[in-house]
Amino acid sequence: WIAFASLFFILVSITTFCLETHEAFNPIINRTEIDPLDNSTRVYQETETVVFLTYIEGVCVLWFTFEFIMRVTFCPSKLEFFRNTLNIIDFIAIMPFYLEVGLSGLSSKAAKDVLGFLRVVRFVRILRIFKLTRHFVGLRVLGHTLRASTNEFLLLIIFLALGVLIFATMIYYAERIGAKPNDPRASEHTHFKNIPIGFWWAVVTMTTLGYGDMYPQTWSGMLVGALCALAGVLTIAMPVPVIVNNFGMYYSLAMAKQKLPKKKNKHIPRAPLLGSPNYCKSEVTSLHHSTQDDTWPLAPQEPPEEILEINRAGRKTFCRMSWIAFASLFFILVSITTFCLETHEAFNPIINRTEIDPLDNSTRVYQETETVVFLTYIEGVCVLWFTFEFIMRVTFCPSKLEFFRNTLNIIDFIAIMPFYLEVGLSGLSSKAAKDVLGFLRVVRFVRILRIFKLTRHFVGLRVLGHTLRASTNEFLLLIIFLALGVLIFATMIYYAERIGAKPNDPRASEHTHFKNIPIGFWWAVVTMTTLGYGDMYPQTWSGMLVGALCALAGVLTIAMPVPVIVNNFGMYYSLAMAKQKLPKKKNKHIPRAPLLGSPNYCKSEVTSPHHSTQDDTWPLAPQEPPEEILEINRAGRKTFCRMSV
Repeated sequence: WIAFASLFFILVSITTFCLETHEAFNPIINRTEIDPLDNSTRVYQETETVVFLTYIEGVCVLWFTFEFIMRVTFCPSKLEFFRNTLNIIDFIAIMPFYLEVGLSGLSSKAAKDVLGFLRVVRFVRILRIFKLTRHFVGLRVLGHTLRASTNEFLLLIIFLALGVLIFATMIYYAERIGAKPNDPRASEHTHFKNIPIGFWWAVVTMTTLGYGDMYPQTWSGMLVGALCALAGVLTIAMPVPVIVNNFGMYYSLAMAKQKLPKKKNKHIPRAPLLGSPNYCKSEVTSLHHSTQDDTWPLAPQEPPEEILEINRAGRKTFCRMSWIAFASLFFILVSITTFCLETHEAFNPIINRTEIDPLDNSTRVYQETETVVFLTYIEGVCVLWFTFEFIMRVTFCPSKLEFFRNTLNIIDFIAIMPFYLEVGLSGLSSKAAKDVLGFLRVVRFVRILRIFKLTRHFVGLRVLGHTLRASTNEFLLLIIFLALGVLIFATMIYYAERIGAKPNDPRASEHTHFKNIPIGFWWAVVTMTTLGYGDMYPQTWSGMLVGALCALAGVLTIAMPVPVIVNNFGMYYSLAMAKQKLPKKKNKHIPRAPLLGSPNYCKSEVTSPHHSTQDDTWPLAPQEPPEEILEINRAGRKTFCRMSV
């Protein structure tokens, strides 16, 4: 009965909280305020919740307070009680009501400010919904799943953030292609004024929401949008099965636990009386008699001093490497943030410049954007760090050829060079130098490639890279399926929408968005990926039928190759997690080199004779194969080489 009463009050409190925000239960009233300086009266308006909802909330809070006090009183450990997250939520959800009631009778300005703050933080009452986990097994299973899937959720957020940053940058530069010559920002014709505003579009597109408030309007932007939608489907699909498996495991355990018979209460022995021989004694403090002496071979022994010294040196080296890794990660994030802020209007003002024509000495005034100075300084510091890091890694790498074959090292070099070229050419005034500077400002987007340097610090990103390389055939298959569907349905929607054309329309396209087949490609991509921006849609019955078929075909087309890619990701992810749980390899003993003049100098284990208890006829000992076998092997290799050529 207590559980049912608690559940009832939780639901009533949440319902009251929601109704308090409705206009019918939150009327506007006029209030008057007297200014103490000149005794003038000021009339202002504010909202006030109807009284009966306040009374209902008060009754609910009284029940929660009674329940909280009872549970605090009878809990065995007060410290463990206040460490519990649900108990902290109970306390946080109760306190604002009592503070609001206590301050409502005061008229001072400080009390009114606190009351205004408490009305704002009323939303903490919605936290009471988590109290339902005490009454529903499914919610507890959800909580266990969320805790067990922390790495997977973090991986999903990292994947999504990586895609959002890349595609927001791509759409910003792609939409600038169709800019007018007299537009200094090259953004009057598009929604994407800067990279940060493109983050919202990238999130909406990658999650296949497609609100339609922002959408690309150029061919290059539509191509980026199609890639973004496709990448979003794959990005979200990869970590989700791991989370679903965790939920299935915990749910099956919870269901099995419910079917088991309940445990009987075990006998709890009474505490020993004061003055008895066993008082203040326990099994831990009592002496244990053992038949083993001090020389028992399995007893733990102190490792030698040499091993301890090696471990200390290893820990010191690891700490230094960790600090360098954190510094590199910090500069990567600062550089990417600076890159995005440079495209914002607040950090990229328009300035007027004058140019003298050498032919007639006439002066021409033109406008261009210039990044604020402190962002350039921040970028310069980041580039200096990346340059230092790059030089150190080139200097100490064992193979220079392998170093420059690595993709991440090539990205480092490409991302560093434009800054030095731009700084070197900024002092020149020739036309060629200005043209090169303009080109370098356009190709600034290569700086976004630094985000791939994060793969050195996150296992999940390396797993993603392995998955992409292993799933090349599946990605190609998905693109072919999508291109085939886009071509078919763009053609179908073009002819389907011509059915409702007016007789005096020679092109039969005035009433529809689909003026030609190429423009229908964008609609087909948006429909097959279930985005639905709303910038283009069918307006005839035949077109709506084609749209329904296109949406259904898109779901099936994307669903077929995706499980193979997801399985590849699951395989690499499980291998990475298993590798992390394995014990680290111990440092092997490296023998010292023999001294000059010693009998073992210039000898190795391979050249030195081996003493063995086995004779030469031992069956497992390696033997030289007969000459006939060697001749057959040589002939076979020659034949294989000819066939290969």
